[in-house]
Amino acid sequence: MSEEENSKELRAEYDVLGAKLLELGGTFRPISSFRNSNEAEIAIERLKSTIKAREKALAEMENQEDDDEGVIVETSTDDDKGEDEMSSVQASTNGAKKTVVKKASVKKAAAPKKAKGASKFGKFDPAGKIHILEKDNPRREGTKRHKWYETARKSTTVEAYVKAGGHIPSLKTCVDKGWIKVS
Repeated sequence: MSEEENSKELRAEYDVLGAKLLELGGTFRPISSFRNSNEAEIAIERLKSTIKAREKALAEMENQEDDDEGVIVETSTDDDKGEDEMSSVQASTNGAKKTVVKKASVKKAAAPKKAKGASKFGKFDPAGKIHILEKDNPRREGTKRHKWYETARKSTTVEAYVKAGGHIPSLKTCVDKGWIKVS
């Protein structure tokens, strides 16, 4: 078989697989030609694996049905479930078993809003005294955190620290690590 005939055969197989993928609801971008037969074979293998994954997903979706309460119900007839799984399985009238699974929420939770009058000092009292417990700066020199630690070393109160350009989350981390104490 000549290279040209092989190329036409591979392209025809690629197009047939692409049509099958479209039938399954996937997306397919036809290619007018391949550079070589190796490239065509790789593209065909990718299509085959995509089709296989799509068929598996569709088969799983067929085993699930929505009930009236917005809960996905998965139906199976396997009797080889373990004891732990059996406790969450309910028998239905047709002999199949139904497992109730909650639907995942699609919407993301909104970020919590700052309460009115929220302080730029976080949970620290602005008049809180800063006590340095770690005399040597534990932060890497040249970083913002190093600068903020130096600012804390020179400040006597949380309010003075913020006015000097300090960063409250960095201060909280230093307190949590035991390098600084605020009273």
